[in-house]
Amino acid sequence: MRLLSPLCLLLALAMLIAGFALWAVEAPEAGVELHRARVVGDDNYTDVLEAKLRQRRAARKTLIFCMFGGSAAMTLAAFATLGRNATS
Repeated sequence: MRLLSPLCLLLALAMLIAGFALWAVEAPEAGVELHRARVVGDDNYTDVLEAKLRQRRAARKTLIFCMFGGSAAMTLAAFATLGRNATS
């Protein structure tokens, strides 16, 4: 029980580092297939590829948000369990 607070802080730090690492990596960009579909004029395939690109960008934003939010939650959990007494 004494290790719970340090483990939460360690997990919070790891999630914070992972969040900044994900943030530092560039967002997904349009690939060659999307450019090729635009040049050819295939509107249906272009729409599918653009939707897939929007989905990948949204997933990245959600993952970054979850990393920072999880880090904050683990920090709060660590401080909430800091003063707990193991003898109940």
